[in-house]
Amino acid sequence: MLMDMWYMKHLATVPANKTMQMWGEYKNFGMEVITKMKASKKFYVMTALMAESSDKFGIVDCQYAKIQGSLAKAIESHFTVVAFTDVSEEKGKEPTYGLILKKTASRPLVTAKSPFDFMDGKKVFDDNDLMVLVKEVEDYVVS
Repeated sequence: MLMDMWYMKHLATVPANKTMQMWGEYKNFGMEVITKMKASKKFYVMTALMAESSDKFGIVDCQYAKIQGSLAKAIESHFTVVAFTDVSEEKGKEPTYGLILKKTASRPLVTAKSPFDFMDGKKVFDDNDLMVLVKEVEDYVVS
């Protein structure tokens, strides 16, 4: 949302002859935010909507954090843990919610990732409580 707000304020209204320059400033702004978070001793959680890209036949080939410009499909590379929400539904039962921490057979197109040994290698975390995941990340970093 932060990047969308920057886009609407600066890029959406720019004259055509300034478009390339503003896209560069857009990327610089996004990278500056990420760089400052990485340099900080505070713990940050970024949230984003999911976007999909398709091949020339219209078949979805990737699911990633929605962001515009050259940061699209690349923003996740700046983070150690990237989790996607997961909703599992069984007929006649209430849906269950969790988090995907790595690509799975049922979700092979997500850009979810985490260290190999994070949470004993779990690919899916059967809880959607973000604070539980934050605690797991903090414990992993400390150990």
